[in-house]
Amino acid sequence: MGAEASIMSTTYKSRSEDFRKMFKEVPKEERLVVDYSCALQKDILVQGRMYISQNWICFYAKIFNWETNLMIPCKDITAITKEKTARVIPNAIQITTDKASYFFTSFGARDKTYMMLFRIWQNALLDQPTDSEGLVPIFQVV
Repeated sequence: MGAEASIMSTTYKSRSEDFRKMFKEVPKEERLVVDYSCALQKDILVQGRMYISQNWICFYAKIFNWETNLMIPCKDITAITKEKTARVIPNAIQITTDKASYFFTSFGARDKTYMMLFRIWQNALLDQPTDSEGLVPIFQVV
């Protein structure tokens, strides 16, 4: 294994460990696929990370001692849509369930993130293992 691959696997391993620690309710067999830097729009904009596993979309932020920990099972999602902030900036994604809507923004690459979310959601709805679409765990810092 080359130095670059070694660094990637170490980083992926540490991200996976963080994912397990932050989202204890997610089944142990879930594998982290990718994570992205983004913000969740609540009363204020909460900057954090979105963690995407085979069947869950999770978000975690810690600002001072205030933690935000959100877990959305893919099977509960009814819609994923591309959105705009301030009505003109195309950098947001809304995830909707029967119970709530979650507005995420500040993505480095919104369209790429949207496609990943949409594929993971569709695979989960069809009970397709993520690997069947060639989506092995990916690590990228965005």
